[in-house]
Amino acid sequence: MKLQRKSLCSFVLVLILMGLNFIVPNPVSADVPVINVWYGQHQIFGQPAMAQNWVNILGNVSNPDDLASLTYSLNGRPERSLSIGPDTRRLAAPGDFNIDIYHTELRSGLNEVVITAVSNDNQQVTETVTIEYTPNSTVPLPYTFDWGATPDIQEVAQIVDGEWTVQADGIRPTTLGYDRLVAVGDMWWDDYEVTVPITIHGAEPRFEFPSNGAAVFVVARWQGHRVWDDSQPAYGWWPLGGTGSIIWVDQSRTQLVLGGNKVLPMAVGPVGQAIEFNVPYKLKLRVETIPGYTNLYSFKMWEADQPEPESWIFQGQQRLWNPMFGSVLLVAHHTDVTFGNVSVTPISRSPWEWFVLLGSYAAQIPLLLICLIGIILAVRYRAKQRAATRLVLIATILAAVGALGGTFLNIQLPLWLHRQGWSTHEIGLALVTNETIQSLIVAISLGLLIWAIFRLRQEENIHEAGQS
Repeated sequence: MKLQRKSLCSFVLVLILMGLNFIVPNPVSADVPVINVWYGQHQIFGQPAMAQNWVNILGNVSNPDDLASLTYSLNGRPERSLSIGPDTRRLAAPGDFNIDIYHTELRSGLNEVVITAVSNDNQQVTETVTIEYTPNSTVPLPYTFDWGATPDIQEVAQIVDGEWTVQADGIRPTTLGYDRLVAVGDMWWDDYEVTVPITIHGAEPRFEFPSNGAAVFVVARWQGHRVWDDSQPAYGWWPLGGTGSIIWVDQSRTQLVLGGNKVLPMAVGPVGQAIEFNVPYKLKLRVETIPGYTNLYSFKMWEADQPEPESWIFQGQQRLWNPMFGSVLLVAHHTDVTFGNVSVTPISRSPWEWFVLLGSYAAQIPLLLICLIGIILAVRYRAKQRAATRLVLIATILAAVGALGGTFLNIQLPLWLHRQGWSTHEIGLALVTNETIQSLIVAISLGLLIWAIFRLRQEENIHEAGQS
């Protein structure tokens, strides 16, 4: 009897232990990585439009020192390795990652990104993010990006780097770092004026490479980072259009700068211009194309409670083969700054621009008049000097086509090639090629005219010899 009671107690004890083991799971190893995707497992791109060539899936993985690998797969394709922060550039904190996917790799509609982290002791965890992609959407101007209209920044803009939060007066990075970026608008915008309210709350001036000091930028004609080497994510920050910027030159002094492509300064203000923390300012940047000649950038900044200055602080020009399309990029570089509602308005051609555009064609009038005279003479004397007048006719038509066609291509070619994705260097080469072809056409025309004159002289000599 005692043996039976003892066996029953043992059986009950086993059942209790099994129940406890079912209710209270085994503790998870501290080495198991945890993947935190910052902006959710379902992210939308292409609405209202694509603001750059890339989509970026941002997040952080725990225990980065204990990771054997971090990879992602797009739509079941082979896995690709991800860099893990910090890297002194786009990946600011330990464990940060940034999946940069070129938009042409996405299919219209739903796409699946599977992120896989494997620890050094071979423990694996995955996280799936669904990308909803709408290609070929556009944003007509004028347009205002009202951050308060939605708690999700990604519904009105593209977050390129960093963690951002929506506040009552705008958006603000939650942590400071290298190039915390938000792209707004449409990467196929061309000429526009953007007004951005900004309030700077603080800065961490850093001057070692590649930081080179704190700054706040507003960039016009942004198209996305460029692949300079095999780094992931890509960090090439040019070519870009122009920048209106506040730059710290040392721990306490700032200056205003109008920057161009490669962030080379077009105009620089005096060092020491006071920028007060927690004081609202407004920054305005304008970009317009002077047809056939240049891109004109204009920049001004003023305290928000003061009237807007009538004149621009800085203006500068860039060549036409610099970016001619692009969205607006908001940049908090090692700064704590709030960007208010962004307003973008289109620019219609001014009388001066129309004058330049029409003047480009009007400059060809002397050559066209000579061509017209040549055509009239060729038609008039075609019966008497058939061979020579045919050469004159061909030469004059070639010269007219070369003049008008060359002018048209010089104005329109950079725009069209930008649309096709050509780089600025390729566009510059295309313009040189166009000028070479135009010169060759003129040279052939002149050669034909000289040959026609030679033929006329020959025919006159033959006629004179026959009469004698």
